[in-house]
Amino acid sequence: MNVWQNEKNFILLLERKKEILLSHIIQIESKLLTIEKEIKDYQEEQAYINQQIKLLTPSGILARADIYRGIRRQGALLAHLQIVSHKITQLEEEKIRYQDGLKESNIVMSQLNKRNYKMTKYLQRLKRIENRRRDNNSENEIQEQAVYDRKKL
Repeated sequence: MNVWQNEKNFILLLERKKEILLSHIIQIESKLLTIEKEIKDYQEEQAYINQQIKLLTPSGILARADIYRGIRRQGALLAHLQIVSHKITQLEEEKIRYQDGLKESNIVMSQLNKRNYKMTKYLQRLKRIENRRRDNNSENEIQEQAVYDRKKL
């Protein structure tokens, strides 16, 4: 009987671990979604900066001051483009780390599911054996009582 109680407590512990792990997985997935959104926003900004740089490329004959002003503006845009590219790289590395964490969490979840399944099946088997033993003992007592009553008569 004590074994069943310990087994039930262990199964409850496994269920609690699964709940905690599931909430952790949900948090990781939400972080991944926000990171992907940020990457998309930065990529759009990067495309806009590239477009602005192309628009600043002079075509035809311009005054020297206009050419230098365009070059300075392109330099500022290129510096900003470099910062944006660096942020995209950082976010992609962070995304990879979160994806690895998500994979590990899914592996742990499958292991917990397997362990829970095995323990539940083991507990059910023990319960069936115990019920069979009780039924046999009851049946034996009934037969002994019937035999004893016949001998008495």
